[in-house]
Amino acid sequence: MKMRMGDFSELSTPIYDPINAVRTPFPGNVIPASRLDPIAAKYVALYPMPTNGALSNNYAFTNNRTQNNQAIDFRVDHRFDDSNTVFTRYSYNKTDTVTPSQCPPVTVGSQTIDPTCIVGGAATGNYAGPNYTSAHNLVGSWAHVLNATTISEIKANFSKPDILSLGPNYGKNLGDFFGVANANDGTADASGLPLMEMRPTTFAAVGETQWVPLHVYNKTYQVAGSVTQARGAHNLKIGAAMIFRHWGVLQSNSAQGLWGFDSAPTNSGTGTGGGHAFASFLLGYPTDVRRLYTPGSPVYHTNEPSAYVQDDWRATSWLTVNLGVRYDVFGPLTEENDHLSNFVPAEGKLLVAGQNGVSRTAGVKTDFSNIGPRLGFAATLPHQMVLRGGWGLAYFPNNKNSGAYMKNPPFTANYGPITSNAASNGVPNMFLKDGLPVVTFSSPQSPAGNVIGTDVNFKSDRSKQFNIMIEKEVVGNVVTAGYIGARGDRLNLGLAMNYNLAPAGPGSVQSRRPYFSQYPQMANVNILSNVGKSTYNAWQFAFNRRYRAGLTLNSHYTWSHSRQMTPVPWDFSQFEWGDTQLFDVRHRWVLTANYELPWGKTLTGVAHGFLSAWQVNSTAYLQSGVAYTVVNAVSRTNTGNNAGTLNGGDRPNISGNPNLPADQRTVARWFDTSVFSAAPQFTSGNVGLSELHGPPQRRLDMSIFKDLSMGGSRKLQLRAEVYNVTNTPSFGLPDFNFGSTGFGSISSTGNSIPRQMQFGIKYLF
Repeated sequence: MKMRMGDFSELSTPIYDPINAVRTPFPGNVIPASRLDPIAAKYVALYPMPTNGALSNNYAFTNNRTQNNQAIDFRVDHRFDDSNTVFTRYSYNKTDTVTPSQCPPVTVGSQTIDPTCIVGGAATGNYAGPNYTSAHNLVGSWAHVLNATTISEIKANFSKPDILSLGPNYGKNLGDFFGVANANDGTADASGLPLMEMRPTTFAAVGETQWVPLHVYNKTYQVAGSVTQARGAHNLKIGAAMIFRHWGVLQSNSAQGLWGFDSAPTNSGTGTGGGHAFASFLLGYPTDVRRLYTPGSPVYHTNEPSAYVQDDWRATSWLTVNLGVRYDVFGPLTEENDHLSNFVPAEGKLLVAGQNGVSRTAGVKTDFSNIGPRLGFAATLPHQMVLRGGWGLAYFPNNKNSGAYMKNPPFTANYGPITSNAASNGVPNMFLKDGLPVVTFSSPQSPAGNVIGTDVNFKSDRSKQFNIMIEKEVVGNVVTAGYIGARGDRLNLGLAMNYNLAPAGPGSVQSRRPYFSQYPQMANVNILSNVGKSTYNAWQFAFNRRYRAGLTLNSHYTWSHSRQMTPVPWDFSQFEWGDTQLFDVRHRWVLTANYELPWGKTLTGVAHGFLSAWQVNSTAYLQSGVAYTVVNAVSRTNTGNNAGTLNGGDRPNISGNPNLPADQRTVARWFDTSVFSAAPQFTSGNVGLSELHGPPQRRLDMSIFKDLSMGGSRKLQLRAEVYNVTNTPSFGLPDFNFGSTGFGSISSTGNSIPRQMQFGIKYLF
């Protein structure tokens, strides 16, 4: 409560006044009311009052997510004669979802405002607001028998998905309402509430989520053909396909602006500690400000030809060998009006598509090296056992995300200075009350703010996949055990490679950037590259009970370990191995069961109608937690990379085992925080990548069906379904930001859902 008015006397951390080069603490740890930024003072009203007296994890709120679904499926099969068969299918799906914010709406003056309250940082993907998703799909196929041993097939597919996501304050110019100059430009795309993010990110951010509004409309055309021929012990198949992708994207990164606040402006300024992100916010001293605004909807195109040859060879009566090779080309994207601008580090400049001899792909070359051989086998062994195995080299398209769209000047308005950390003698030189400059589109010869690019020699992700499995039939059931592995290279790292990252050290971040002398207004230069590597190893065990006596049951257990190699966030010339963040799940068990109740089968009349044809279904899973990394809440390296984010920021030192015994883990203390300590100023600590794992996840879903016969093959099915029957929460990750007040504690239930029930009627014919 007191902090809302600038009173930090409840904290032991001193709050320093950065108005002078030699900083002194505010008397009593209280910021005078006359020093509060006028915009910040208004924004404070958007934060809900605490629901308990703690200094962290002090607010609890329950909300409801609503969703409406519609689906239509239509299929026609027709057999002209013994040699020609066709089918066509049309599907339509529409889903409307309203995701609530993490705190309630607030009335401020004449406006009702949704604060959003993004927990975990602006980039976490907590997309509050309405989402409208629809998809049309049309498929057709013609199979033709050429002769007794040869069949041909031609397929065509058209799909048209459409996704529209809006912020909860879409259409309201709340930047104007709060006095944030030039945050709203009068268009709906830049409407809403400017985003204020506190770092460490366990302090809720207030404002529109990054990357909304979002409108993606897609048209994909696909044609494929194949010829299959049986020749002795061989079954040969040859085929080819062509995919034409066309999609438009309306999306900006914080079109209303994003202000980041950490403790740097209010700490001692000498590396001895102090400061608080919320104090910096109340004073109006941001650490960085950014906006990437792309008006309109660029329309992108890409083509993907492929071909393959496959031979299923019955080598002996007990051995079948599968041989094949596939060739794929995933073409680089182009934009309908050549609105692509690619920063190429080797040339030190932006290349604009279609200008000055630059290709329509903005210099990105087509990769023609994707040749993927495959080998597999299945061997029938004595005692009702089968041994299966395989190895293959696979390639994946991965350059169709926002990082590949090359939204740079002159087609976007970029603004992204590092402010307070770059100030003269430690005195802030930019303020929240200054707002944003008028939207301008800088020249590619003098870019400002953050720019992105795609490696001109970008390759497709490559994965070597292999497995060996053994199956045995036991009294009508099948037991399976085996090993699955993968080795990935040329992996897409997204925009992890920042070629304009300042080296660790004191002083202005901006002046230490590699491109400062050439482009003094340019901040981060993030290049989409594929130099990552990964490993995956897993043991799988399964028990499958085939349908018998009304019961079907499947139980699967997987022990796995996934690791990745990525650049370290404070020095992109170095790489490190660690567990794959948010993906490495060591243990996972899944059970599905369907049981047709035996009651009433021998009865007649009303008793038969009421007691017969009941079915109970159940799905349960239990898995260990995902991997995460402990990082500094406030940067120690002073490189300009964001602290307090899962994939960014430098790290503290570690001197022991942070994992607590299972019986000592609680939401208030998930790991041992005492083993962490601050690294020396301008260095990163020795904490490794993804050394800790979060809480386990578990859920039980159940349903009951009742079939009502309507004559012939027609029946009406009554359905009652319950998700998370036990209403068991699965908690989110703990606060992994060293130096934050909630460090080591858990404050959310992650992606788990409360108990949900739904009822339906299904007509089958």
